[in-house]
Amino acid sequence: MNRVKYSKQEMTEYPLFTPPESLAVKGTKNWTKLEAQAYFDWFMEVRKQRVSNFLDFIRYDLTGNIEHDLVTISQELFDTVNTPDFYSIREIDGAKKLNDYGLAIAADMGLLLAQLLEELKPSLYWKIGKGPKS
Repeated sequence: MNRVKYSKQEMTEYPLFTPPESLAVKGTKNWTKLEAQAYFDWFMEVRKQRVSNFLDFIRYDLTGNIEHDLVTISQELFDTVNTPDFYSIREIDGAKKLNDYGLAIAADMGLLLAQLLEELKPSLYWKIGKGPKS
């Protein structure tokens, strides 16, 4: 797969995980079934591109050896989120807290893991959760 290789020094902003504005402002607990379906459709449409962008950003091509890939990518993610572009410092105790960019890249790592699981177990699939909104 041919991908653009980003230079972390040149790219200071990681793409945020931002759903359509009409859904984001309303909040998940206030969505109707149609709005939940619209979010699901949006999510299914963007998830593979987000994984591709994540791999581009960390400059990594999957090898097919899942264990090696996950160990290597996890270390790269750890190193990346420990740079000032991906966290802020909490005033109360001085601890690091992921900012919006840190949360986005962490979510994309989760999407990569889900993609790898889907490849290992093709019977897995995404669906909208049912049950109480709480």
